[in-house]
Amino acid sequence: MVALIVACSTIADAQLFKKSKKKKKKQVEVVAAPQEVNRDSLQLPMADIATCQDNWLNRNAFLGIPLGITGKGFHNRLVAKGFTEPAHQQNFYYLYQGQCLGKDVRVNLMKSDSTGMVYAVSVEEVQAGQTEADARQRFQELKKQLRPVYGDGYVANGGEEYIMNSPLGSATLHYERMTGGAGYSVGYFIDDAKAYAQAWQEMEDRTGEEQPRRLDANGLADTIRHSDIAELAHALMQAGVPQKAKALLATYDYQTERETAVLLPAVFKMGGYYQARASITKRGKAITAVTMTANDSQELVVADLMRMGYTVQGTGYGNGVYQATLTQNAKGLLVLTVTKPQAAVKGRKGRR
Repeated sequence: MVALIVACSTIADAQLFKKSKKKKKKQVEVVAAPQEVNRDSLQLPMADIATCQDNWLNRNAFLGIPLGITGKGFHNRLVAKGFTEPAHQQNFYYLYQGQCLGKDVRVNLMKSDSTGMVYAVSVEEVQAGQTEADARQRFQELKKQLRPVYGDGYVANGGEEYIMNSPLGSATLHYERMTGGAGYSVGYFIDDAKAYAQAWQEMEDRTGEEQPRRLDANGLADTIRHSDIAELAHALMQAGVPQKAKALLATYDYQTERETAVLLPAVFKMGGYYQARASITKRGKAITAVTMTANDSQELVVADLMRMGYTVQGTGYGNGVYQATLTQNAKGLLVLTVTKPQAAVKGRKGRR
């Protein structure tokens, strides 16, 4: 351990590390009001010194401000970047207005009640009266801007979300119809893997909250090992014809390959691990089956099917219109096939 701390001396001084531990312990025993500078400057390196990495680069961040620091610390950094609080602001930490990626935005902070640490940031662009076409165009622009910052992701929720999960945390881009039908809004939600895992344990009401991903000894989360194959397979069947299927695959970031008379193939890659392949079987101008092959999680794909209204039917799943089966191929990859059962053919009358 001593050798490890010495090796990391350019990142965190060993004496500072010891002092920070004593200070935190003393605060707990004396129950003294925490000093803001200590909580923000000292609590972060303690969690990551074993990795010999600068912790400020080991947190998911918004505009370079790391999540996992106190609400007041985050507030000070936002204000320093030109963000302001509206005149009607009632809660000191939560709502801010400013500019991000060339657009006016509202920023909402989510922080733990018990620790006061910010575990997520919600960003909504302030642009009234957007049409759905406007929102989709901005959505595509933001995908290109956010991807270099937060990594590769996958399209979900009927094409209205783009989800990026990294070891540091998650970022979800979205567009949706505003309350009252007054056009569409575009925004994104960023969380920190460590801070969110801690805050989730404290939540009394977890309705609508995603369960945090598993963290390793350094507090880093697994990268993406699951995408939208159930949702996409269902949507491709609904598309009905190959031309619509091609357009849908493009919006989901799949690259189409050489098409044949009976097959429309496409591939998708995410980071260095996740790969998926779509194989669309057609007869004439009609899609008859969709097969998705991926190194995905069967448990999560089943959960997606259930969420979409599929129920267990024999050895597979069905929703009254389509049937789905899940198997594994010789390479251990998950294979999801969705079909539309043919109408029962009336049998001929037998001989008397």
